[in-house]
Amino acid sequence: MSSGIVSAVERTDVLPNPRLPVVQLDASINLGDSGGPLFNLAGEIVGITTARSRKGQGIGFAIPIDRVHALLRAVERGESSRLSEIKLTLVPGVDPTDRIAALGYSTGIVIESVPDGPAKRAGILARDVVVEMEGSRFDEFGTGPRGREAIVARVVDRVRSLIPGETLDLVVARDEQALPVTIEAEAVSERRQILIMAEDLFGVSFEPDRERPTIKRFVTGSPVSQRKHADVLLGAEITHVVGRAVPTVEALGEVLEDLERRRVAGQSGLTVAIDIRDKKGKRWHVQAFPLRTRGPASRR
Repeated sequence: MSSGIVSAVERTDVLPNPRLPVVQLDASINLGDSGGPLFNLAGEIVGITTARSRKGQGIGFAIPIDRVHALLRAVERGESSRLSEIKLTLVPGVDPTDRIAALGYSTGIVIESVPDGPAKRAGILARDVVVEMEGSRFDEFGTGPRGREAIVARVVDRVRSLIPGETLDLVVARDEQALPVTIEAEAVSERRQILIMAEDLFGVSFEPDRERPTIKRFVTGSPVSQRKHADVLLGAEITHVVGRAVPTVEALGEVLEDLERRRVAGQSGLTVAIDIRDKKGKRWHVQAFPLRTRGPASRR
């Protein structure tokens, strides 16, 4: 048994799933300790120890117990492998300053639409402005367009880190009021999960209504978007990945799951061979298509 203090409760970019928030502590975690309980001073289990830092001495990480409970509930529903969504559309191009300044906020994100789903059930309306998430304001991102794009990326990452059934706390500005809202995330559909995995791994978004995997745009900052002649990929259909035919988006899902396992294993600089058919029908072989990769902390 060892003791220590908690120094953070929402650390990300730590585990193989970089979106998973963990508790950071300075209690010693040694080889074989992973899976042990983390207690608070009241004797309550508040986490499950899972890793220690590669970059610092005496820094460990634990999965919050609320997350463990959410996972068990998702397992019961058969949703443990599914990503989450809250179903709302954010528009970083709109400056909300004039609508939130009177409430003391300098920046936020305007909600463009709220289709039927968790956000609508929670009472969120189109034209609301998200000004806080999980008790934190967005001031650090600044007030310009790039800052708002970064806020959208943060919100998307947080939603995708949720297990179906977990909740997300937001504060929205509406009619000169700051309103707290709690949204219960739900599992995405199988097709939507594949589209999200393609964004995460390939750094591209597919046309949502096309049967074949057709590249619509690049994810901002993705490795492929920075390659020479990358524009030839826009509007192109992916026909094969690592030699496996992918005639439909659903067929691509199995390939993406295999690639995700390789990424979780910590392989960096990972590339794959893909075949495409461009908008004019010409076929291309891309020998080294770059995947988006992140390295995990050392697990113990």
